[in-house]
Amino acid sequence: MENPPDAQYMLDHTSSHGFWTGSSTERLPIERAVTEVAEKFASLKFSN
Repeated sequence: MENPPDAQYMLDHTSSHGFWTGSSTERLPIERAVTEVAEKFASLKFSN
């Protein structure tokens, strides 16, 4: 489960009363955000 739509799908298609997640629920969104910011920094150019 990587995102809210994944969780909603599980809730809609099972008889569960909730869900228990692992570190990926916290880690993956942070990794995406850090990667996006790092790419923006990497694309900076010197103004010579």
